[in-house]
Amino acid sequence: DIERTRNLFAFFDEIRLDPWIPVFDRTEIQGDETWEVYKVYFQLSVRDTDGDFGLEQYEATGLAEFKFRQSDEDNLWRIVFWDDQSNQ
Repeated sequence: DIERTRNLFAFFDEIRLDPWIPVFDRTEIQGDETWEVYKVYFQLSVRDTDGDFGLEQYEATGLAEFKFRQSDEDNLWRIVFWDDQSNQ
């Protein structure tokens, strides 16, 4: 979903994604990597602040599945997959 929404997000100057209540779902093995999978409720807010698109603003809440991988370089966890499951 990150790739699918990239063009949509490009229209807005301000994008805010607030995750709530991450719930651990499972661990997955992807090749030689271990990913942790969480179900995450979120609120998304996008806003056109410079007026290119009529100062539009939209908000949505939903549920997404996030998959995280821990980096070997700095041990930080990063999102490698995001699937919006709000309409499933």
